[in-house]
Amino acid sequence: MSYAQNIFTTTSPNETNFVITWTAPYYMTTADVKAEVDKVAWTVVSVSGTNVTLATGIPVDSTVRIYRETDVSSNEVDFLAGSPFRAGDVNENFNQTLFAVQEALTSDENHEADIDRIDGIITSILDQLNNHTYRHN
Repeated sequence: MSYAQNIFTTTSPNETNFVITWTAPYYMTTADVKAEVDKVAWTVVSVSGTNVTLATGIPVDSTVRIYRETDVSSNEVDFLAGSPFRAGDVNENFNQTLFAVQEALTSDENHEADIDRIDGIITSILDQLNNHTYRHN
């Protein structure tokens, strides 16, 4: 299960509306929702709940990837000595951490095919070396 991305294939010209299937809460801010069309960054026009609208111009049969990229450069909430310790604030920081972990796991899923391809190349090279079937120019 992907917690932080959905992959779609467009079936009609200028298809721009997509529904994400992540579990709630979906993102920290709507600015965390990003998109790519055929591995090229694409403009996210609006995000409302699970509905994501992208900029027009997406060709038919394109691969659309909508994903979450949570800002983890600082805590969502900072706790100060003597200030109230509210559950909502703790939940915000927890969600930020949870999202970062989910995104890292999803990133690993994206690279699984690359890892398999590289593994195949390495295996082929090792087989050639072991069988002396390589050519030297």
